[in-house]
Amino acid sequence: MPTFQQAQDAVLAFNEERNWTNLSPQDLAKSVVIEATELLEHFQWDNTNTPDRRKHRPKDQQEISREAADVLIYLIAFCKEQNVDLLQAVIDKLKHNAKKYPAENFQ
Repeated sequence: MPTFQQAQDAVLAFNEERNWTNLSPQDLAKSVVIEATELLEHFQWDNTNTPDRRKHRPKDQQEISREAADVLIYLIAFCKEQNVDLLQAVIDKLKHNAKKYPAENFQ
């Protein structure tokens, strides 16, 4: 299984090979949202009151996986342009949220 760093390096190399490296942060942020919306479309009109609400046909699951990948691909490119260490940002945010939302308050 590849590491996150390997996946990130592959995304950045793919973009460099195509000269897609000077996209504006605004365009990349918009693309993250657009792709997230495409992911959300798979759940539109979902009846969340049914017991099988988490189950999707294999074709849907493949499309859901692809849309989720698109979100991450654009987010990786955005973070590179903005000099954000995504993994460190996640760790920092989890620490922040742990203080803001102590686990014992949600037992």
